[in-house]
Amino acid sequence: MIRKQLGFVVQDLNYLEELSNDSELERLSSKQYRELLVIQELYRQQKQMFETKTPPY
Repeated sequence: MIRKQLGFVVQDLNYLEELSNDSELERLSSKQYRELLVIQELYRQQKQMFETKTPPY
C-alpha cells in the first residue's frame, strides 16, 4: 500500500519536474511553491522510512 502511494507521489513530482524544465513553475504563487518544497521533503522522508523499514513515530 505504501509503495503504491509513494509511486503515485513520485510520478506527480516527476511530472512537475518536467514542467519546471519548461518554466511552468514560474506561474506558482510563493505559497504553492513552498507547498511543493514541503511535499518533496515529505516524500524523501517517507521513502527513506519505507526503505529502511523505520516505523513512524
